[in-house]
Amino acid sequence: MALIAAGIVLSIVGNASQNQGVAFAALPVIGAGLVLHGAGRVIRGRTVSRMLRK
Repeated sequence: MALIAAGIVLSIVGNASQNQGVAFAALPVIGAGLVLHGAGRVIRGRTVSRMLRK
């Protein structure tokens, strides 16, 4: 989630300073944060599921 927050901050800074390079560079950072967050939720869900079966 820190990557998502960093991407949002980069996006805001890039748009506020009208620097499109920074604003577009923020998109992959946000995307990576979303992918990692989703993967973490899946892994945690599987762990909880296994713990509940025991």
